[in-house]
Amino acid sequence: MINVTQFRIDKKIPIPDKDKKGMRLLESRMDVGDSVLFFNPQPAKSLSNRIFEAGFKATTRRINGGWRVWKILKQKEETL
Repeated sequence: MINVTQFRIDKKIPIPDKDKKGMRLLESRMDVGDSVLFFNPQPAKSLSNRIFEAGFKATTRRINGGWRVWKILKQKEETL
């Protein structure tokens, strides 16, 4: 059982927006072949998702103690 007196309850603290604008801006400034190095996997995943949402492909590699995300072109799907 936890000791509830060790916690402080804060009231009327607004919830900040998720940083989707930041990743959208970062992705829009990237050209195909550009990459970004992150030292935390979560923003790397967020950028990768944003690149896919923008219609490109992303690839991520663990490099130099961080995660590097590249923006690359999607290959066209072949039609039969």
